[in-house]
Amino acid sequence: MKKLTTLFLAVLVTGQLLFAQSVDEARISLNNGRIATAKQTLGKVLLANNKNAEAIYWLGQAYLATDDIAGAKKVYQDALNGGVTDALIVVGMGHIALLEGNKADARQRFDVAISTSMNKKKENPAILNAIGRANADGGATIGDPAYAIEKLKKAAELDPTNADIFINLGINYIKINDGTNAYEAYTNALRVDPKNAKANFRLGKLFQSQGNKEKFLEYYNNAITANSGFTPAYLELYDYYSNRDVNKAGDYLQKYVANSDQDCNTEFLYADYLFRSGKYQESLDKTRAMENGSCKSFPRLKVLYAYIYDRKANEFQSINIGAIKIGSSKQEVLNAFGSSTRTSKTTTAMGTEELLFFKDAEVNIDANGLVSYIHSVSGAESSFEKYQEISKQAKSYMDAYMTTSDPNKIQSTDYLIAASISRKVIGGEEAAIGYLKKALDFDTVRANRKQYIDTIAMLYKKSGKMADRLEWLKRSYALNPNPNNVDIYNMADAAIVTGNYALADTMANAYIQKYPEQDYGYTLKIRGAKAADSTVVGAFPAMQQYIDFMIKKDATANAAKIVSQYTTMASVAADKLKDYGMALDLVNKILAIEPANSFATSAKPLLEKALKGGGSTPKKATSPAKKGK
Repeated sequence: MKKLTTLFLAVLVTGQLLFAQSVDEARISLNNGRIATAKQTLGKVLLANNKNAEAIYWLGQAYLATDDIAGAKKVYQDALNGGVTDALIVVGMGHIALLEGNKADARQRFDVAISTSMNKKKENPAILNAIGRANADGGATIGDPAYAIEKLKKAAELDPTNADIFINLGINYIKINDGTNAYEAYTNALRVDPKNAKANFRLGKLFQSQGNKEKFLEYYNNAITANSGFTPAYLELYDYYSNRDVNKAGDYLQKYVANSDQDCNTEFLYADYLFRSGKYQESLDKTRAMENGSCKSFPRLKVLYAYIYDRKANEFQSINIGAIKIGSSKQEVLNAFGSSTRTSKTTTAMGTEELLFFKDAEVNIDANGLVSYIHSVSGAESSFEKYQEISKQAKSYMDAYMTTSDPNKIQSTDYLIAASISRKVIGGEEAAIGYLKKALDFDTVRANRKQYIDTIAMLYKKSGKMADRLEWLKRSYALNPNPNNVDIYNMADAAIVTGNYALADTMANAYIQKYPEQDYGYTLKIRGAKAADSTVVGAFPAMQQYIDFMIKKDATANAAKIVSQYTTMASVAADKLKDYGMALDLVNKILAIEPANSFATSAKPLLEKALKGGGSTPKKATSPAKKGK
């Protein structure tokens, strides 16, 4: 009998050990992104023992990993109804409450779990860590990270060699925008487990949010070195290289797929890769096949449709307008259409863009000298209409995704592509601005934020909302530790247009101080002064400052510009101030530069006569066409 009892106990212990090993295997699968595999493993454990609280908890976590809140809730609720009241299950229900927006209910459940799992008046670090994990889930508005940080610090004291505790601590610090402490938490995780892939991955995410390319690539690759089956790192590297090096992106995608469960996500990524490779029709066919199959409800199909139709719109233009297409050089445009009838320049965050007007076409040249927009090309009216039609189709898919998806699952790049597509549709500026404002909530990299803000300002200018443009340029300027000539020019220009002449003068002076060899600061100062004083008299000091600058720089080369300023000043002195002496002095300066100047030669005798008392106000001399600035 004693031998039988010993044998029974040995079998029982062996079975429990196997169950524990199976749960650990499921946790590893879940950590590596193999959700289906984790579910299958846990399902087998629960088939043998449906009261295994740890297996139930991790099964719920597996459902949450695919955003199936309802599925996770059923797992936990069924367990509680079945008499499994373990503290882990209570924490699981608290996790659900957080995701449903009920923080008070979650807090109550967490406190109950802590109190019921006390051992010799000490809190259970596994329960504290599960609470920290629950609060780490979701976006910045979900959970109570301060509460979680408190509990995780306690857990780390009780179980100082558990790397997962430090990782969850770091994620909660990220939620309160505390990158310094998040970094310390992640490095503590590596201190206790140097080959922890998730800790390396989280450090990569932290440095990527700061725009530190060298560091985030290093940590992502460290994660793969530590664990070749850790798929989240492969996915991040694929995403990074997909717009930079499609071949390298393909290598990472292949490794991701090889280490992943085959599901709708892997199918989607293959369709995405076809798009990145320029195989737009093949990507479209693959996307349609998914839509017509078991993956028809996969949310990001709409995003891929938007990408494809956006690109196809550009392709349609390149096919229908012959040699001129998106991406053609300015010289190619001039070769095809001849000289433009007029041009219009706009300064953006990326540099100066130029709109070229031809008899039957308008072509926008971006800051890189390449065609970014074509409208109303001769013989191609239907082409532009088709371009708009396809662009609207792309916008409808993107809008549908953005309005129906969980905001916490929308990626920052989604807002950028949505803005880019909206800009291409006539009247889409407001929608584009809305998406860019959303992107600002996600991106913490200062350079990226400045670019979004500058683009918003440019779109407000395009839609004629100049006051809004100025306000957003102010935000950009405040964010910029070293504003360049374009930044200063745009601020001054916006200030002039909106009547903020004091700001305009300040910015013009800043331009002159930082770029003393360029004309623009001086001409901005003149523009602002003229706008502030309709008589132009108030602009005389700025005009004289500009003249002095041009004389010092090269009086001969700038002769036409100098004469133009003197001509304006002389006309105002005579007509507005009735100061004929000043006017004559200015006319003589013109004649010293251009002895045959028609304005000066006709004005001089009239002014001299007026000064000698030989008549009333001299007749207004005819000013020649203005030259230069």
